[in-house]
Amino acid sequence: MQSKIFKIVSMTLCVPMILFLLNGCNLNKSDGVETTVDAKVIENDLDNKLLLVSGIDNSSISQIGDKCFVSCKDIKIFDKSGEEMSQDNIRLDDVVTIMYDGHTQETYPATITNPKWIQIRE
Repeated sequence: MQSKIFKIVSMTLCVPMILFLLNGCNLNKSDGVETTVDAKVIENDLDNKLLLVSGIDNSSISQIGDKCFVSCKDIKIFDKSGEEMSQDNIRLDDVVTIMYDGHTQETYPATITNPKWIQIRE
């Protein structure tokens, strides 16, 4: 009798706990989380719609590494005043702010996976 009660209590406690833990595996880390990083443009590849940027301080280097690719495909690019512009107006050594979901591919150079927009700062 005690064995049967123990099994019922164990199942009652364990099943919800297991479901709770498994549900955590379905969390999408990019839901609503956006961050910015400031970086310096070191290459502007117009043919492939890519920028190669470098971190400008310890904070940005810890986010994107010393070099990082950013896709300019299907994102908006803004000048210093906030007006939309094209990628071919970005110059080497421009300092840009990049809005993205906080994730980078761990390759070398790294790649920002989901850029939202880019704005020239300096």
